[in-house]
Amino acid sequence: MLQFMANVTDQPDWEKAVFDDEEVGRYSQYRYLLAARRSFDLRAPVDDLRSAFEGAESLANTVGFSDIMFNWCIWELGMRAKASQENNGIVALFETSAAAFKLDLPEDFRLSVAEALVRLEAEALEDKGNRWQPGHNDTNLKIVQPSLYAVDFEQTHVLQDRIITVHDCLESIGSGQVIAKERRGRISFLATRGALSTRFQWLPTDVTLDAEGKSHIIGYLNNIHPVRHAGVYRMVEKLLDKALPLFAAAYDSVKTKDRLVGSRFPTDFWRCTTPSLCGSDKAYTTHDPMSGGCKAANYLIEKEDATHQEQKDWFARTHPFVQPEPLSSPEHLDAFSSTRRPFPTRLPWEGSDLQIIVSVGSILLTPDKPVYATGQFHVEGLLNERICASAIYYYDSDNITESRLGFEAAGSGWKILHGGREGPPFYRDRPLAKELYDVAESRRCSSLEWMPLGSIETRPGRLVVFPNVYAHRVEPFELVDKTRPGYRKMIAIFLVDPGTPIISTSNVPPQQSTWATREQREPNSPEMLSGAIIGSETAKERSDELLEEREKVGIKNFGNGLSD
Repeated sequence: MLQFMANVTDQPDWEKAVFDDEEVGRYSQYRYLLAARRSFDLRAPVDDLRSAFEGAESLANTVGFSDIMFNWCIWELGMRAKASQENNGIVALFETSAAAFKLDLPEDFRLSVAEALVRLEAEALEDKGNRWQPGHNDTNLKIVQPSLYAVDFEQTHVLQDRIITVHDCLESIGSGQVIAKERRGRISFLATRGALSTRFQWLPTDVTLDAEGKSHIIGYLNNIHPVRHAGVYRMVEKLLDKALPLFAAAYDSVKTKDRLVGSRFPTDFWRCTTPSLCGSDKAYTTHDPMSGGCKAANYLIEKEDATHQEQKDWFARTHPFVQPEPLSSPEHLDAFSSTRRPFPTRLPWEGSDLQIIVSVGSILLTPDKPVYATGQFHVEGLLNERICASAIYYYDSDNITESRLGFEAAGSGWKILHGGREGPPFYRDRPLAKELYDVAESRRCSSLEWMPLGSIETRPGRLVVFPNVYAHRVEPFELVDKTRPGYRKMIAIFLVDPGTPIISTSNVPPQQSTWATREQREPNSPEMLSGAIIGSETAKERSDELLEEREKVGIKNFGNGLSD
């Protein structure tokens, strides 16, 4: 249902179509295509639509997507269409314990972003041996990589008596002192859990908002030279301005700490076939009335050799899984709509400075490497970075199939069925998470089940914003024409929790030796000997150590690494 609604919002004039009976009928006919993890233009010829989804025997009567589910989706899409029209085209998606948001920006803005990043892209290509993201067969080029020249608490020099700005940061190169590592109890405990690093931290930039809510960068952007790439600074400010309303909505959408704890609407989950045993209160007895240990009214024979497995088998036979349906009476619809939060009319951090981390990347495919297999589900950063939300803007692509960003949310399938309470006995042992939420066994890590929410098409010109409680990954794509190269480019802005500022470029002088003067770059200079500035090889070594550290966190919490 979530994927269906996301894909409908990519259809032409969907805001009007969901109120048009003829268009709704067309959506119903092709609901299976619209629920798939790819986009289809329903204006295409019918034969093309029928052949588009391999193995689809019936598009109108799809198992697993009932009329009741479809009607709920159309009703909810109508609610979202009105909200989008009232909020300059922002669309809310995958609303569960939080929500993701998308906004398609004008073509002239997309071109301005691409133009601003041309020089940075060229520099990255010249140094691509040090810029490939590990684990992607030299296809994922990091044009601006937060892990390069990050804070290393064992080496990085920090200013403790003053702050620097984008205007005087180059003059401060070589100053500052190494600060002591944090060793408080809470810090040490979190470090042992892998949630926090006592050594590394990405380096954000302070941003202030003026009286009109416009962004102004205070410090330098790490890995983006403030003079050579001054145009990038202006572009980032404009992009942040456009992302701020979506950031505010994502920030406000988080209803729980980190996981799903209840169904998103009233739902009828299953039916008991032995009510005389379970009773009107649905106690869900776990014993076969023909076996020992059951005090049933029609208890006749005691089988002393009854096993636990036999009891489980009996329970499974008498309590079959029934696909749930949303309860869509007027009172249920009113209850659901009353819990939906409106878009914030003002920024929740109004009057405060913000901190952002910028990342720029390009996936480059060639005839020798024509496929990008997939990314890895992850959240951004560790607790060090305090990242609360991400904004990703896709500014260019060429000669690739559809690219999408997939999302997962952490939770517990059988607890969700009961609003956070434990379910009936034995249901915990059955594959309800797989049957109901499509949770693969491999996505069960650290006592959590990572449940797929769906994916968003990442077409050029699209801005996608989501809270950092949603794990995400790049979905597979490949070259269209296998005889020539192709690419997909994006710029990301990670928002540090405004309530918990961290060490930033206002406190840390630039560490890049290429930004320093010729004298400072000499091997025996005080700046080089003290480690205040470092060369590209040292920066790459530290980056690899940082990524290795976070890879372990990803394996523990997601079943794979952290990076995309």
